[in-house]
Amino acid sequence: MMPYLNPALPPNHRKDIIAEGISAFPLLTTQRMYRTGDWKYIFNYGGNDDLYNLTVDPYELNNLISLSEHEEILQSFRENLALRMKENNDLAAQFFCKYFGLLDYSSDGPNS
Repeated sequence: MMPYLNPALPPNHRKDIIAEGISAFPLLTTQRMYRTGDWKYIFNYGGNDDLYNLTVDPYELNNLISLSEHEEILQSFRENLALRMKENNDLAAQFFCKYFGLLDYSSDGPNS
């Protein structure tokens, strides 16, 4: 418990977090979330994705996904989420990566 109570973080401490959500119909309502710093990205399979600046919009009321001024951060978050999904052998990684053209997937699995 002490490493979490100590304000000095180890050099290899991750600065991001991912989460997944799956309903009774996983192919229809799968979600993945990637957050780091002030920003949060949510991939909604079968729906519109979300991008929020939590400093400006802590209640996530203003989805910034369609604003071109945030395209660079959006692309970065998608790339980072793809890497985390691949690291965790996420079953949705292949679709996510193919959909956004992020990682090369062969029939045998991910190759980057």
